[in-house]
Formats: sequence, C-alpha cells, structure tokens
Amino acid sequence: MLGNAPRHLRDNYEAEVQRLELAVKRAESVVNKERMDKLRREALLKASKEEKEKQKQGKGKWFLKQCELF
Repeated sequence: MLGNAPRHLRDNYEAEVQRLELAVKRAESVVNKERMDKLRREALLKASKEEKEKQKQGKGKWFLKQCELF
C-alpha cells in the first residue's frame, strides 16, 4: 500500500500506519491484561469456595498470606 502512495503523501501514510500499529498493540495489551485478571479472579474465587466447603466439613480456617498478586 505504501509503495503505491504518492511521494508527497508517503510520510503521512507511514506515520498513520505506525500510529495504527501502536493502537492495535495497546488494544491487544489491554485485552490480554483483562483476560489474565479474569483468570486470576476465577482462581481465587474457586479457592475461596473450596475453602468454605472444607470449613463446612469441619476443617480449620486456612489463611492466604497477604502479598501482592501481580
């Protein structure tokens, strides 16, 4: 596409292509981050539910260490 662009517009076209590529990368990054956050939330919810079930069966409480998850 850039090879067919007129010479006086080629720089503008290249700048626009670069801007769009960066926008796509940012969007992919946001999607990947949201996907990982969702997986982490689901894992923590699952562990919490399993712990509550164990407590109902008479097991003692189990505490997660307070630390940064990410």
